[in-house]
Amino acid sequence: MKGTFEVLFIVYFAIEIYILRQLYLKKNHINFKQVKNDFITAIILLLIIYFFKIDIPFLILIFCIIALLISSYFGYFRDYFNRPKHFDRYLHGYGTFTFSLLFYFFIINFVQSGGSNAFRALFILFLGIAIGAIYEIIEFRTDSKQKNLITGRSAMQKGLRDTDFDLIFNFMGSICGALFAYFFYF
Repeated sequence: MKGTFEVLFIVYFAIEIYILRQLYLKKNHINFKQVKNDFITAIILLLIIYFFKIDIPFLILIFCIIALLISSYFGYFRDYFNRPKHFDRYLHGYGTFTFSLLFYFFIINFVQSGGSNAFRALFILFLGIAIGAIYEIIEFRTDSKQKNLITGRSAMQKGLRDTDFDLIFNFMGSICGALFAYFFYF
C-alpha cells in the first residue's frame, strides 16, 4: 500500500503543477489561488505526517490524494464546480468521508483512543459533521470576501439550497466514514 501511495503522490504532484501552470496562464486567479492553497496545505500536512512519524493508514492517505485530485482537476481546472450541480454535492460527501477518517487517525496519534467500536465510529461521524459544518463556514467567509466583481454573485455558494444540500452530503459522507472505519479498521 505504501508503494501505491508513493506513486499516486508523484502523479498528484505532477498533475497539480500542470493545473497550477494552466490556471496561471489562463489568468484564472480565483481558481489558481484555491488550487495553490489546497496543494500547499496537502504538502505541509504530508510533511508533518512524515517528519513526526504520525501513523495514518496509507489507504486513508490515498483517499485524500484522490479527493484533492478530483477537486483540483474536475472542480477547478475543468470548472465542474460551476457546471453540473451534482458534482459539488458528491465531492462534499466523498471529501467528508475521507477527511473525517484522516482527522480521526491523526487525532488518535496524540490522544488515547478507547471505548467500544461503536463509540469510535460515532466519534468519526460527529467529527465528519463538524468538518462539514466548518467547511461551509469557510465557503461563506471566502464568498463574502471574493464576490464576483462582474456578476456580484459568490463563487462557492449558490444560495441556501446549495448549502443545505452540501450539509446533507457532508452528513452522508460522515456516515460512510464511520461505517467504513467500523467494518474495516476496528
